[in-house]
Amino acid sequence: MLAGAPNLSAVTYDRVCEALRESERSLRRRLDEEGAKFRDLLRDERRRRCLDYLFQAAHNRASSDTDAARATGFSDRRSFARWFRTEFGLPWTDRAKVMHPRGRRAA
Repeated sequence: MLAGAPNLSAVTYDRVCEALRESERSLRRRLDEEGAKFRDLLRDERRRRCLDYLFQAAHNRASSDTDAARATGFSDRRSFARWFRTEFGLPWTDRAKVMHPRGRRAA
């Protein structure tokens, strides 16, 4: 569901329930059975999209924090920059290190 969402900023728990035609309680129960949390799934999808964006941008030699913010579902670059620093422990200006920490791609 999250992977197919074109815009993660529009993804909410309520909208996922509606799209799956499940009650909030039923979805929460299913997530609990899997040991998953909605916010963790959303964070993982943002991280995946960010890494995909960085990988594609590295080949194009162009990447902007505004485009990366859009790709990961943030409405503004400042929110994205805070998330990026929290998620990867680096500022956006050091994004190349996320792709190649000690020669390996970040997972």
